[in-house]
Amino acid sequence: MKRTTFLALLAGMMLAGCSSENMEEPQNNEVEVSLHFTRFRIEQQSMTRAAVDVSEYITRLDIWIYESGSEIGAYHQAMGDTGFGSLSVTLNKNKTYTIYAVAHKANGAASMSDGVVTFPDDKVTHTFFYTDTFQPTKNMAKVCPMDRIVAMFMVSTTDAVPAEVKKVRITIGNVFTRWNVAGYGMNAIDKVSTISITSTKSDGTVDLITYGITTNENTNHNVLVEAIDASDAVVQTQTFENVPLRNGYRTVATGNVFTDAPSSFSFTAEDWQTNTNYNF
Repeated sequence: MKRTTFLALLAGMMLAGCSSENMEEPQNNEVEVSLHFTRFRIEQQSMTRAAVDVSEYITRLDIWIYESGSEIGAYHQAMGDTGFGSLSVTLNKNKTYTIYAVAHKANGAASMSDGVVTFPDDKVTHTFFYTDTFQPTKNMAKVCPMDRIVAMFMVSTTDAVPAEVKKVRITIGNVFTRWNVAGYGMNAIDKVSTISITSTKSDGTVDLITYGITTNENTNHNVLVEAIDASDAVVQTQTFENVPLRNGYRTVATGNVFTDAPSSFSFTAEDWQTNTNYNF
């Protein structure tokens, strides 16, 4: 009887010890991370850098998160979606992640394969990019400042749009349509943009804008500008050679487009705020 009682007591003590170990709660390494996408703007007067929601400039935001070289999540947002321009995700605080994001105005979501971002129909619009590698912390609120990865080319006409001209076709030679997340453009083409003339300024002139991926340094490109009538016939052309383009900058060509009248085009390369003159 005593032996039986002792064995029962010993078994109870062993069970209690095992239960104590099993009752230890596993450590929870998951944390919530909020991402907020902005771009930095240089204020002309104060020359201070102020964060501006990237959603003010674009209509699409595509985000990819990688861990150890493998994609763990892809998120595609469009203007009008709840929380457009921000993202909340649950990540492991003991792991390191890399985030890639593009913001743009393409007609649909961008895709990414082998580190190359491709836009629908290879059409490049006003586009921003962001990447960073980080380790999450509890309640992390991460601001993600995006950089422009396109050059803008704008034709600012000094002559009024003739009644017969309905469209303008701009062909820029040797620009890129895809973006490698390592920081450079890919898939060089002669990019063709056809712009319908739906409105003009009060004096009948017009500003015509197109975009292309170039590099972070000036590169020279040939540009063909064609005025087109309702039957798709070309009624006037202008050819520009060695036009300087640069990612993050806009180049403005000012002069007569729709007539044969002599016109000395002037080109200005700008970083969207501070002007640098370039004589063509």
